[in-house]
Amino acid sequence: SQAEYNRRKAIADEYLQFSHACIKVQHNAGRSFAHEHPAGASSWKEDSTQAVLNLPGRYNALFDQCQFGLVSPRGDPIKKKTRILCNNVQLFNALHGCNCRPGLHAHCVVMGNQDGHRISTWSENYPPALCHALLDACCNNS
Repeated sequence: SQAEYNRRKAIADEYLQFSHACIKVQHNAGRSFAHEHPAGASSWKEDSTQAVLNLPGRYNALFDQCQFGLVSPRGDPIKKKTRILCNNVQLFNALHGCNCRPGLHAHCVVMGNQDGHRISTWSENYPPALCHALLDACCNNS
């Protein structure tokens, strides 16, 4: 219902604004931050996100998660274009431009079910190679 949608959106907006407040604390203290959402998410248009996008010294990495091994329960690649806003150049370099080449492989549509799993829920989990890229960048940040 519209009322339930509005209730859930208000909660999500509070979380988003809190995460942006945390990013500003990290940034102002000279510490690293990273903010990830699907590239096409409406959250990128929110005022609080725009304020974070305008912070100096930030990078905007766009990549496809299939390039890091995101697959469906049956092993079909899932493209999932993702955006990470960060102030860590190593993280940016590890992720940005890791885009799937046309014709490289077919992609599973992030819709419906496979083997009893909702594909949208399944694709919320980072593949191990993406986790390693995130950790390596954070551990090697100088």
